[in-house]
Amino acid sequence: MIAIFILTNQNHMKDLAQKREDLDVQINLLTEHEVTQIMKMVEKIYGHLNVKEKNKDLSDLKVETSPEKVLQVIEQEIGKMERAPTANLEGQA
Repeated sequence: MIAIFILTNQNHMKDLAQKREDLDVQINLLTEHEVTQIMKMVEKIYGHLNVKEKNKDLSDLKVETSPEKVLQVIEQEIGKMERAPTANLEGQA
């Protein structure tokens, strides 16, 4: 009886952790989008003020991040981790 309770509780905790991770990814993607928009505004302000200095970092930062590509890379990395052989930790201290 206790084992069933423990397994149910562990599954619930695992589900909550997965939801938190998903939410973190969504928040990070939204933040990336907002920062990109801010960088584009900064570039327009530079132009309006006739600032001639070119900043490569600014150019790189204003490139939109594709959420689909980010999720694809995440899924590929998860697949690699799942296929990777696990280290046998028995006998190691």
